[in-house]
Amino acid sequence: MLLRKYLVRILTLGDAGSVRSRRIQRFFRPARVRLFMMPIKPVGGRYGYWRGRSVDRRYIETFLLDNREFIRGRCLEVGDARYSKEFEGTRVQSIDVLDVVSTNEKATIIGDLQDLSSIEDGSYDCVIVTQVLQYLQDPSAGVGELRRILAPGGSALVTVPTMAPVDHESPDVQRFMPIGIRNLFNLHFDEADTVITSYGNLLTGLAYWTGLAQEDLPGRAWNLNDPIYPVIITIRATSPQG
Repeated sequence: MLLRKYLVRILTLGDAGSVRSRRIQRFFRPARVRLFMMPIKPVGGRYGYWRGRSVDRRYIETFLLDNREFIRGRCLEVGDARYSKEFEGTRVQSIDVLDVVSTNEKATIIGDLQDLSSIEDGSYDCVIVTQVLQYLQDPSAGVGELRRILAPGGSALVTVPTMAPVDHESPDVQRFMPIGIRNLFNLHFDEADTVITSYGNLLTGLAYWTGLAQEDLPGRAWNLNDPIYPVIITIRATSPQG
C-alpha cells in the first residue's frame, strides 16, 4: 500500500490536479474494483441493525456523554427516556416523555413538537431530541417550541441527520446541513448560546449508508470528524438566564 502511494506520487510529479495525474490515479486505484465489491442493498438492513449497533448512535451517545452536565432538573425526552436515564447523573428531578403517537405506553405527554400548547412556558431544564426534526413539516416551529418550554438557563440537546436512509414507516421529510441548521436555530436562540458540531467522516458515512454497524468498523474510523463528510449534526441550544 505504501509502495503504491509513493509510486503514484512520483509518477504524478506532485501535481494532483493535472489530467495526467488523474489518469494515473484511476489506473492505480480503479473505481470499478471498489464499485463491483459494493452491495446494491444494505448488508445489515436499514441502519445496520441486523449486524449490530447503528453508526449514528455512536455519535449521538458521544454528544450526550460530553454534555451530560446539562441533563438536569426537569427533563423532557422525545420517544422514550433512554438517554435521560442513561446520562442523568444525580441532578435529574423528573423525566417526561413526549410522543405524537398515542399508543406509546412510555409517553407521559402526547403532543406534536411543532405545537406544545399543553406545556407551559419555561417548564423544563433539559429537552433531549435525537433524530426527530427530520419528521417535522415545520422544523422552525419545533425549534421555537423548544425555546419556549425551556426554563431560563435550560438546554436543548438535539441531533439531526445529514444523511440517512428514508424512513418509510414515518413521514420522513427533512435532511440538514451545518449552515442550514445554524440558521434555523438562530431564528429562536442567540448564536452565542448555541453550539453546533458535526460528527462523521467518509468511512463512517459509507458504513452507515451501506448498512454496516459500529462493530464492523476499525478503531481508526472514530478518530476524525470531517466537516465535509458529516453523518449527523448535534446542537446544544441554551435559554438565556433571567
